[in-house]
Amino acid sequence: MMNGHLLNQGYPVINLPAARQLEFNQLMLDFYQTGEEEKMKQFMKSCLDQKVVDIMSSAKTATL
Repeated sequence: MMNGHLLNQGYPVINLPAARQLEFNQLMLDFYQTGEEEKMKQFMKSCLDQKVVDIMSSAKTATL
């Protein structure tokens, strides 16, 4: 669901590696308790595939 929303807004999908599931869960628990989103945002950004970001960025500028 999140990836569909990201794609609709022109952003790449985020692939959460299974090996990082525990880290994700802990960050989500911390986020729910504190409302502090910065660590979660950094984690999600670290899951982005830079190749996909580059491709989408170049495609976006080509259509402008």
